[in-house]
Amino acid sequence: MQPDFQALFFDWGENVARPLQYAVRHDSNLRHDIAFLSSLLHDAELLKVTHQGKKVVCELQRDTWELYRKDQHVQSIRSILSISPVSDEFQLLPGQTIDHLSSFRSSIEPDSILVRLHFSNGDECELVFPEFEFRILLTDLQEV
Repeated sequence: MQPDFQALFFDWGENVARPLQYAVRHDSNLRHDIAFLSSLLHDAELLKVTHQGKKVVCELQRDTWELYRKDQHVQSIRSILSISPVSDEFQLLPGQTIDHLSSFRSSIEPDSILVRLHFSNGDECELVFPEFEFRILLTDLQEV
């Protein structure tokens, strides 16, 4: 029988330390972590995007979907999403709203992971990372 991933998400969200800090791991849980991060970022609005060398830092207004079951409402909080390394041509635009993320093994570059950000307006942004040489971190800037 398949586990109830929605229940796991809500159980985790209700019990995780606050403010939230969530890092994607590189072990066998990578795709699971991307799916979890996708749930955390659903409906997040990009407020400001800055490039710091090979790192991009996104200031977000994020809805706390992970607390919905407990609170029966979604509170919006400020968060930071940092992604590295990124190429110089990687662009995210403030004002876009994240719908979800997906991840795949790259068919073009072996030993690479492709992470795709899907936005509510239909736009997409792709990141290709060496399999074990990237970092994606979500950090809440305030308590819920």
